[in-house]
Amino acid sequence: EADCDGDPANGCEAVLASANDHCGQCGTACGVGQGCRSGECVAASAPIAAGGDHACMIRESSVWCWGNGNRGQLGAGNDEFINPSPVQVQGLTDAVDLSLGGEHSCAIRENDSVVCWGYNSDGQLGDGTTDNRNVPSAVQGIDDAVEIATGKDHSCVLRQSGAVFCWGNNEKGQLGNGTTGESNPTPAAVQGLTDAISIVAGTYHSCAARTSGEVVCWGDNAQGQLGAETEERQTGTPVAVVGVTNAVQLAAAWMYSCALRSEGDVYCWGTNGYGTEGYPPRDTAYQVDGITDATQITADHFAACALRQSGELSCWGANQRG
Repeated sequence: EADCDGDPANGCEAVLASANDHCGQCGTACGVGQGCRSGECVAASAPIAAGGDHACMIRESSVWCWGNGNRGQLGAGNDEFINPSPVQVQGLTDAVDLSLGGEHSCAIRENDSVVCWGYNSDGQLGDGTTDNRNVPSAVQGIDDAVEIATGKDHSCVLRQSGAVFCWGNNEKGQLGNGTTGESNPTPAAVQGLTDAISIVAGTYHSCAARTSGEVVCWGDNAQGQLGAETEERQTGTPVAVVGVTNAVQLAAAWMYSCALRSEGDVYCWGTNGYGTEGYPPRDTAYQVDGITDATQITADHFAACALRQSGELSCWGANQRG
């Protein structure tokens, strides 16, 4: 244990930046459900997350997962097909954020590094290989993560500088590195993006909110999920979403995306009712009816929800299964 006497040579700065018991100054302990990030006690931004057919939660800084584990996505050291009750992810006791993809999982640790586990056919674990992992494996070159986002088989991280780095499948340009088609098993910078404040990943596309309140997206655009009012079916570089300003949080799913604005209203773009006749896709953002006081948004395959200031939850989209 480092000697916390104010001498950087003794490791004090590192302790105060990330230790839950000495956060920012000696003796200042973070509360339940909080972690120390850069010397401040903050709430875990994603204490529970859902993937393709598995789910995970942060519990006192450890991670527990359940559901389908046949690709190692539960992180329990095996490839059991179904785990109907939570199992602990091995070797991960300092998680502060979670994001789950189709068949892989990722977490940010207290020291701002990132680990991923599960299916790795396209390098979506970011460890420089395409080997599946049933325990967490370190993402290469990331030690300043702020937020993590995972798509079906790609992953992205927001760094403290405001830059965004992505890795994994790039079939539709969802890595944002200026190319399409070739997967990348290690993180690479999204072109021209240095001022991001929030990121999300859909199935084959990714988006970021910028300090200006503008939103940019890249990747698959078959149903207008980039919101850029363009006929291009895909792009490997970020394009601006038309009609969104003052964005503070994003959500993305299969073939659509949404933004929460500082005013409390919500705008969405992309597929609108499976993109079938009578429900054409929207290639520019449109305001969700009746939502003016949202504080948080989330999106799933065919439905989205907003948490409101009153504590109510409002949802819209497909309802075939209630």
